[in-house]
Amino acid sequence: MTNNEDLPTSLSSSPSGAPDGGRSRSGLEDVSSGRGGHRSRVRLDRARAVLGPSVSIGAAARSRSNNFDALRLLGALLVLVSHAFAVSGRPEPTFAGAALGSIGVFIFFGISGFLITKSWVREPRPGPFFAKRALRILPALFVVSVLTAYLVGPLITTAPVAHYFGSPLTHAYALRNATLRPDYLLPGVFAHNPYPRAVNGSLWTLPTEARAYAAVACAGLLIAFLGGTRPRLEWLRHSRVIVVGSLLLITLGIILVTLKFAGLSNKFGGYGLGLPTPTELTGGFSQWYLFLAFGVGAALFVWGERVALRWDAFVAVIALWVLASRAPDLPLAVRTELLPALVIPYATLVVAFRGTQVLRKLTARGDISYGVYLWAFPIEQIVVLKFAHAVTPGIVIAVSIPATCLLGAASWFAVERHALRLKPGARARSAHAISGQSHVASTPHEYLHGRREAALPTVGS
Repeated sequence: MTNNEDLPTSLSSSPSGAPDGGRSRSGLEDVSSGRGGHRSRVRLDRARAVLGPSVSIGAAARSRSNNFDALRLLGALLVLVSHAFAVSGRPEPTFAGAALGSIGVFIFFGISGFLITKSWVREPRPGPFFAKRALRILPALFVVSVLTAYLVGPLITTAPVAHYFGSPLTHAYALRNATLRPDYLLPGVFAHNPYPRAVNGSLWTLPTEARAYAAVACAGLLIAFLGGTRPRLEWLRHSRVIVVGSLLLITLGIILVTLKFAGLSNKFGGYGLGLPTPTELTGGFSQWYLFLAFGVGAALFVWGERVALRWDAFVAVIALWVLASRAPDLPLAVRTELLPALVIPYATLVVAFRGTQVLRKLTARGDISYGVYLWAFPIEQIVVLKFAHAVTPGIVIAVSIPATCLLGAASWFAVERHALRLKPGARARSAHAISGQSHVASTPHEYLHGRREAALPTVGS
C-alpha cells in the first residue's frame, strides 16, 4: 500500500503545484476536457503508485505495517499442500522447477533473514538475542514432540504398547526433536504408509534455522570487534547467568563422562542423550540454499535504503526465474535452489510491505503459521493411514488444512503467545503500550521454520 507520503513529489502534488489540483483559476478551462484529463491523471498516478518507484525497503522496515504473518501462513500451507502429494506416494507439484514446499521454505528463510538481522541490529546483545530465538522456537517444538511421542504414537502404533514405551526410539524421538536434532522414527508408527516411517518430516530445517541465527550473532560480533566497537555484553556481568550456565554445562559433562566410562554411552545414546555429532552441529552445510535465502533476506535489510519496493521489479525477477527454469542447459541445482533463493526473498518483501491489507485479516488474531508447520506432516500421515488405499492428495489437503489450522491456533494461544511474553523487554513494551506512551516498535515475531523439502532430505519439497 502506498500513500501520498511514499510517492515522489511529482506524484503526490498537483501537476501545476497549485492547491486546486492544477485547475485554471480563470474559470475558462474546458470542463469536459478538464474532467477527462483529471481522470487520466488519476489513473496514471494510481498506475505509478502500483508499478513505479516506491518507498525503500529501509523505510518500510521502520514500520510495523506488513504482511509477514500472512506470508508465513502461506508458506506453511504451501508445504502442507506439497507434502499431501508426497505422503500419498505421488510427485509433488512444482512451479518454475521448484516444489511448492520448497517455495514455502524459501519464503520462511527470506523473511527470517530480514527480521532476525533487524532484531540483532536493534539490540546487538547475544543474551537477549538468543533468548528471543529460543522462546520463539523451542516451547511449541517441545510440546509437539512430546505429544506426538507419548499421545499420538501410542494411539496409532502397530507395535504392542509395552514394546512402544520400552523402546529407546520413543524417548529419543521426544528428546532429540525437542532439542533441534531431528528424529523421524517411532516404533510401528506409519510403517506401512506410502511414505513410511516418517512421523514428522518437516522438522529437519529447524536446526538449519538455528545455525543461521548463530551466524547472524557471530557476524555481528565479528563486525563490531573489527570495527573497533565494543559489543554490549552486560549480560555476562550477571553472576546468576554465569553460575547457572556453568552448572548446567558441568552437570551435562559429568553425566556424559559417567555414561561413557560405565560403558553405557551407546545404550543411552539411543535415548537421545549423546552429544551432537559434527554433522548435527553444522548440518554438513548441505542446506546451503537455505543459508543463501536467509543471507539474501539479511542483505536486503542491511542495504535496504538503496533498494526500492516495486511491483514491476517483482514481476521482472519472477519472470527471470521462470524463464531460467526452462533453460535445459542450466544445472538442476541452479534452477531449483540457487535462483529461488535469490529471487523469493525480494519478492516476499514486496508483497509483505506493498501487498493488500486484506492479507493481514487472515492473521489478525494470532500467528498460527509455526503451529501449522509443526503439526501438518503428522496430521497428513494420519489422514493417509485412515483412508488407506482410497487416499488422494485432494482428500489429504481437504482434511488436513482445517485440522492443522485448529492445532496451529491451539499452539499459538496455549503455548507460543505465552512464551513470547517472556522475551527480554516484553513487559516493558507492554507497559508502554498500555500507558499510551510512544516507544520504539518491538521486533516483529521472527519465525523461521524453514524447509526446502520440509520433510526428510529425500522428499523434494
